[in-house]
Amino acid sequence: MKKNVQINLCGRIFNIDEDAFLLLQKYIDTLHLHFDRKEGGSEIIDDIEGRICELFEELKSNGVQGITIEHVEEILNRIGSPQDLDMQDQVGANTSDAQEKTDSFRQRKLYRNPKDKIIAGVVSGFANYFDLDVTLLRFIVVLLFLVSSGTLLLAYILCIIIIPEAVSPEQQLKMRGEPVNISNLTEEVIDTMKDAAHNLRESGSLSSFGSVLKSVCLFFVKAFLVLLAVILFFCAAILTITCILVFIDPRSFHIFNWDSRLLVNTLAIPFMIYVGAFVSTLLIPAYGIIHSLIQRMSVPLRIFLIVTWLVTLSATITMYSYIDGKEDRREIEANETYVENIEDEEDAADGDTEAVYSDSLVTDTLHADV
Repeated sequence: MKKNVQINLCGRIFNIDEDAFLLLQKYIDTLHLHFDRKEGGSEIIDDIEGRICELFEELKSNGVQGITIEHVEEILNRIGSPQDLDMQDQVGANTSDAQEKTDSFRQRKLYRNPKDKIIAGVVSGFANYFDLDVTLLRFIVVLLFLVSSGTLLLAYILCIIIIPEAVSPEQQLKMRGEPVNISNLTEEVIDTMKDAAHNLRESGSLSSFGSVLKSVCLFFVKAFLVLLAVILFFCAAILTITCILVFIDPRSFHIFNWDSRLLVNTLAIPFMIYVGAFVSTLLIPAYGIIHSLIQRMSVPLRIFLIVTWLVTLSATITMYSYIDGKEDRREIEANETYVENIEDEEDAADGDTEAVYSDSLVTDTLHADV
């Protein structure tokens, strides 16, 4: 029987055997001894720990309740050790890379590429995912933009919302389909730092002006988004209060020129569905704006909000058409009833006139006989 302990790795809790924990702790201590004094060392260690955490999560998703020393040894062999990096042990590196490529976890993932982007890095991300030439793919996308009448623009915007950006070195490696090991992570961190230094030198004297201009633009964009969220919340609140008042006193309150008594007495359920869907259609974008301004929104949450918003929007349009059709039919029937009543009154008036005329004829005849 082995002792089992709980560890917190990258903010996630894992159950791990004590001997596996000691091996993992020794490995992480080795990483600190090797990278702490090197440029970008802390970023490399964080990425390696994130990689280990991801593999632990995949083991949990496959039904592994407790991580054993065999699991830790396999993971550490795939990632590699700092000693392998220093000695440039090609045999060990090639073996590690071969294991990474044959590992079912090591599949190329779709990300937006921030290092090679014109707008948001969507096309470059697809080029990396399908191993295509990015220039050729951009040319094809431009041609499709011209012939799609705006449809491709909507798809591009959805891709920006749904597809995450490859921010960390680990995500950059996954985007290109490269093994996530110590050697590649180190190279990626160093390349990222070199790119940042190069961009800083290229910016020159315009850097301060550009940063100020960027800050001002971001401030106005955030202010506009906050104002939009407040307006959406306010409209949803006004709509909810109005509908409650319609149910309380249908004679005094109306909505969209509909007959409130018809809504309350005959169309109560469709009307409530319409109100709930309409309010949700207003609140979902407002919630998304506020959430995005406070913290980064996860991809599953983005997809859930988009799908839910489309469903509520469809329900709003459907219920509005249904209720409006009922209202139009009621007005037509009311007009037909009014016309029939007018015709009946006219017929009755004509009958009275004929009766009076007949009575006058009889009276004239009697007078003539006399």
